[in-house]
Amino acid sequence: MSDHDQESVNSALAGQVMSKWVPYGDLRRIIFFAFIVLFLYGVIKGDNALLFCAIPIIFMSPRAVGEILYFAGRVSRFFK
Repeated sequence: MSDHDQESVNSALAGQVMSKWVPYGDLRRIIFFAFIVLFLYGVIKGDNALLFCAIPIIFMSPRAVGEILYFAGRVSRFFK
C-alpha cells in the first residue's frame, strides 16, 4: 500500500471516528450519560455546581473535540 493510499485510509477513519457525538466504549458511555443526567438535574433544580458537569460532557464527545480542534486550527491560521 502506498503512502497516498494509507493517508486516504487514515483520513477516512479519522472522519468516521469524529462523526459520533457519543463516546466509544460502554464505560465511557455510562459516564457520559451520568454527566448529562447530573447536568440536567442541575439545570432543573438550579444547582449551579452541577452545571460544571458540562465541561466533561464536551471533552468526552469525539465530535465536540473534533469541532473544537477544527475551530482552533482555523483561528491559529490568523496568527501565523
